[in-house]
Formats: sequence, C-alpha cells, structure tokens
Amino acid sequence: MNAFKIVGTYGTMYYVNSMEAAVAWHSKALGGLKPSFESPDWTEFPLPGGHSLCLHGLMPGQKNPQIGVLIIKVKNLDALIPHLNSLNVEIMTPKNEVHPGAYCLDILDDSKNRMSFYENTNEA
Repeated sequence: MNAFKIVGTYGTMYYVNSMEAAVAWHSKALGGLKPSFESPDWTEFPLPGGHSLCLHGLMPGQKNPQIGVLIIKVKNLDALIPHLNSLNVEIMTPKNEVHPGAYCLDILDDSKNRMSFYENTNEA
C-alpha cells in the first residue's frame, strides 16, 4: 500500500484539567453515558455512529488550549506524511505511538486549526 486513505473519524478530543471531574461531568451531561475506556490520561465516551468523545488529561503546567480536535482515522499514515510535506502543511506533533500499534500525527490547517490523524495498525 503506497497511498493513504481516510477511513472515517475516530472522535473529537478535548483537553481536561481533571480527568476525574471531567468524566463525572460528561457522564452526567450525556445522560449517564459510561466511558468505553478510562484512564488518568485518556477517556473515551462512545457516541452513535462510531464517533467518540475523547478526553485528554493535561500534563502538569500544560495550558488548556480550550479547543476541540477532530481525529481522522486513516490507513497508511506513513504515506500521508510526504503528502502533507509536499503541501507545506505545518506538522504540529510528529507521528508518535499513542499505544501499542496505534499512531497519531497532528497538523495545523491554513487557519491554524488543529487536526489529528490516527492509525491503528492492529486493526484489519
């Protein structure tokens, strides 16, 4: 495979100051919805249609950017990188492994909006 392919969305990520407080608040606000995954750094609330609300804990001293970040699922993230480079897209966070076999890459669009691309190489 030598081309990247967008296969859907993964979720929308929000940074939170306190994961415990944010999980409680979002669960109440979403009518008692329970997380499908929960940790001190990352929590996911599954939404209908396969999209998730993703909460990302801030590191100590990190400022909350108070933005939502769309996470786009792709196949062959490695092929996306030279494509973005050819367009002079600003890569904010280089490709990094977020959990075993799963990688993300964050960019800024031409208006400085953040967008994230995600690939789980463990999925068929």
